[in-house]
Amino acid sequence: MLVTNIMDTRNELLKRAVRSVRDYAPFYAKRALMRSGVLATHTNATPFVVVTTGRSGSNLLKSLLNAHGQVRAYGELFRTVGRVGWDLPFHPRIGPPLQLMDRNPGAFLERYLYGTQPFPLQAVGFKLFYHHAQRGGRNKVWDYLAGRRDIRVIHLKRQNILRTYVSTVQAHRSGVWHSTRATISDTGPLHIEPKRCLEFLVNTRKRQEETDRLFSRHRLLTLHYEKLAADKNAAMKQVCDLLGIPFRPTETPLRKQGGKDLEESIANYEELKSHLSETEWEHLLRQ
Repeated sequence: MLVTNIMDTRNELLKRAVRSVRDYAPFYAKRALMRSGVLATHTNATPFVVVTTGRSGSNLLKSLLNAHGQVRAYGELFRTVGRVGWDLPFHPRIGPPLQLMDRNPGAFLERYLYGTQPFPLQAVGFKLFYHHAQRGGRNKVWDYLAGRRDIRVIHLKRQNILRTYVSTVQAHRSGVWHSTRATISDTGPLHIEPKRCLEFLVNTRKRQEETDRLFSRHRLLTLHYEKLAADKNAAMKQVCDLLGIPFRPTETPLRKQGGKDLEESIANYEELKSHLSETEWEHLLRQ
């Protein structure tokens, strides 16, 4: 038994070492090649940020952007305390980048995102959810972004916020947040707690309005998930115009999840309908 435990521990340490080499070496090697001049670089890439909330199409938008060829769209950098949420391979989640992010998020973005870029990248950005970076030193990122007027802002919204909430509950139940499969296992109708749902609707609308005010002097594009899902090329043309890059049609392996009528998706539909009756949210049940 003891020998088995020792072997398991050794194997786990070996796996961690392999992951460290995989994540760290390409990242720092590329930066070294850029500094040495081996890789041609420039400093004119357009900085951008996608501000949104979960289940509003941010994975779809990120995938389409990264398929463009001249855009690098990182994930939810500030999602998890204790690591950097690059959401792309070969990037260190801990170490010096994390230390700088926690101490000075603006300096982190300038050093690792918005600074010198290799060709052919012409636009670089990341996703920032409303609830990210609300505590500690990381919360300074909001002031940094607001103060840099050259940063382009994509405010990604879902017109039917109720579907955002239902999709979130569904993802928590299934554990599937995005998929490349054509079909997703159906977990059955969901029980939606009316009070929590209403709180989510009110809070999300509040965050949307706060974001619009914070970036009112920036070049800002309000992009609705519904338009992005219905006509990807038309939506991406708007995004490319904002970023100052040529439009080109892009594809993504991601597949849409859900899509059922709310009455079919919600087990306690009548209870929720009664709770939202005569509120500004009542019409969302019919969309």
